[in-house]
Amino acid sequence: MKNLVKYFTMLMMVLSIGMTVTSCGDDDDEPTPPDPQSLADRVKGTYSGKLTSGSNVLEDAYIVKITKQTDNTVTVEAKFFGDDGGMNFNLSESNGIINFSNSGLSNLTMYMTSGTLIITYKANSGNMLTYTGTR
Repeated sequence: MKNLVKYFTMLMMVLSIGMTVTSCGDDDDEPTPPDPQSLADRVKGTYSGKLTSGSNVLEDAYIVKITKQTDNTVTVEAKFFGDDGGMNFNLSESNGIINFSNSGLSNLTMYMTSGTLIITYKANSGNMLTYTGTR
């Protein structure tokens, strides 16, 4: 019986030391570094999507091309901008949404959320058109 108590005491000591050694780690996670890609790098590319007016699909494979100019400026090429080679937009980000802005275009809203590019604008006909596309 004396040997049993001795072995039980040694087992408890070994388990206690093992638990002490494994529980001494640093539990504080390091903060995640910011994404090193610029906003322009995150949105550049060729997008394919649908151009709609209300619930009517006007074009099923509409293409929009975004080219990086600077870290926060892009050129957007699409048929609805005409043949002038595209329009320049400044980029900003708020709450995970990347907004495109051009002070000369008051009838257009453009943003990207979760990898989807959304453009809403008023056509010359007066209809509101919406483009929704992905890379």
